[in-house]
Order: sequence, then structure tokens, then C-alpha cells
Amino acid sequence: MQFFSSYQCRIKEQEFLVLKLGDISVLEYEMRFNDLSLFSSQFISTEQHMIDRLHDGLRQELRLGLIVLWFESTRELIETTQTLEV
Repeated sequence: MQFFSSYQCRIKEQEFLVLKLGDISVLEYEMRFNDLSLFSSQFISTEQHMIDRLHDGLRQELRLGLIVLWFESTRELIETTQTLEV
């Protein structure tokens, strides 16, 4: 992050805050999430915050498939979500 201006960091932070799965794959979503999270650590201070943020960005049909499950790691959430991905 030392090579980014404060303006560029704010732009990346905003990208993180609006990041959604949309029409990209779960794996692409995870990679984008991880890249942008470097600029947004204040929003994901714990593993549970990361899980919640990842979960909230999923498409509704995927979130519904995960509704009764509890995840202890982002890796667990991503792997389970990939099994639901069509």
C-alpha cells in the first residue's frame, strides 16, 4: 500500500465496500475480496467480520443455500459456496 496515494486507497476501500459476487465466479470473488481487503482492514478486524462481509456479497440464491450453516473461516465459506455455484 505504500505505493498508493491516499486517494487511490480510498477508491480501493470504496470498491471493497460495494464488492458483490455478481456474475464472476466464487473464486474470482474471493481473490478480489482478498486484494481489496488490504485497503479496508478497519471493516474486517476479525475472522467473523470477514465471513460476514464475504457472505453479504454473495448472490441471494447462494446466501439462501447457506442460511442454516455456520462458518468458522472464510476458507470454509468459500469452499461450501463453490459447491453451490452453478
